[in-house]
Amino acid sequence: MFAMVQVGQFSTGGVGQFYSGANICYIAVYKHCVNLGFTKGAMLIDRHNRLLGSGKAMRHIRLSSENDLDDAYVRSLIVAASILALNEA
Repeated sequence: MFAMVQVGQFSTGGVGQFYSGANICYIAVYKHCVNLGFTKGAMLIDRHNRLLGSGKAMRHIRLSSENDLDDAYVRSLIVAASILALNEA
């Protein structure tokens, strides 16, 4: 798929970023959930209205369990964000 490099540290309350020529997404770890954020999330098509946030650029989706990582929609957002970042790099 795409080669991504982790930038940053992961820990409770920490943030990690993923980079592939341009920032693609970030992960913010909290006590009860994990937010998977997209640096250009406002440009993504969100057919299921699951992206949260109201800023000019960033949006995130809340992951409550490991099973959320297997969600096809979450995976499609990651692929779309990767393609968007690579096209703009």
